[in-house]
Amino acid sequence: MTTKIPQLLLGSLLVLGAGGSCERKKSTQEVKHPEPTLHTEPRREGFDTVLVLLPNTRETRQLWESFQQELSSEFDVIPAIIKGSTTEAELGALIDKEKPRTVVLVNNPTVKLYQRWQATLPPQTPAIPTVILMSSFLEEFYQAVPNATGIAYEVPLITSVVNLRTYLDREIRRIGVVTRPAFSNYVARQQKLAAIEGASIVEIPVGEHPTEEEIEDAVEVLCTKVKIDALWVLNDNELLAADTIVKGWMPALEGCRVPVIVGVGALVNPEVHFGSFAMLPDHEALGAQAAELVYELADEDWVVGDRGVQLPLSVTTTVDIKQARAHLGFREEMLSNVDVVVE
Repeated sequence: MTTKIPQLLLGSLLVLGAGGSCERKKSTQEVKHPEPTLHTEPRREGFDTVLVLLPNTRETRQLWESFQQELSSEFDVIPAIIKGSTTEAELGALIDKEKPRTVVLVNNPTVKLYQRWQATLPPQTPAIPTVILMSSFLEEFYQAVPNATGIAYEVPLITSVVNLRTYLDREIRRIGVVTRPAFSNYVARQQKLAAIEGASIVEIPVGEHPTEEEIEDAVEVLCTKVKIDALWVLNDNELLAADTIVKGWMPALEGCRVPVIVGVGALVNPEVHFGSFAMLPDHEALGAQAAELVYELADEDWVVGDRGVQLPLSVTTTVDIKQARAHLGFREEMLSNVDVVVE
């Protein structure tokens, strides 16, 4: 049986490489509207420059507004919109012009562009202090960007488990996850944290480039044999390719009545049985947290050192309320605590 999936959701799945910041691709029939602009303050002499490289999406605009407000009194905060067509040469010219004390990279494609630009520099060129935001699995790769720190985009599983238990009148102890080899270390770290709350992770590994059949089989094992209490879906492009969603995840989930935790709001859609709860950072709070990180770097003479990666301080929850009420034991008294209700 072929599972149907709404076009809006399908379009959102095609851009998960944005580190969870979904932006739907435009169809040829859509009317094009001017992109909203980012509010900026006038340039001032004598102020250190913070250069922010970001795509122009609703989520990144939310982050930008709070980030810029927190820093504008002390720094010149300059946004630069990064598109798929932006080249390494254009990026290099921008950095040469602005001479930033720190660069903020927002989402995975922006990070990759920045890395390609860095590869064009002469050896031993000093690396600009860099802050990375809204990028998937930052803890796994941030050291590949010289002189970098940042804030993780994935909400720790322990946070999701605690939140889920407050929303649902059901036991949440055994959490299933489908993983590729590249993310086994990440899942192992989450397992240690989840154990603090008496939760365990059951991991079903698939290949580096899994087929739809592999995904379907893995989910069915978790639902029917392991009998998990919840399913945790990683923000992994390979696992969440559009065809994999339609032909792998969706058929396996048709008879699996457990909460499905996702890290992208667009994956919670009332027309399909996929994500029931999305838990991700509050983008405005993320901007304020990132601004505080810039202040810390300035106080330490722009030395990143070994500060590593911070966890997001504030989380928002999106709930497919119809699914949660019908199958998951949603506690009605908790409805006012949900940030986004999808119905």
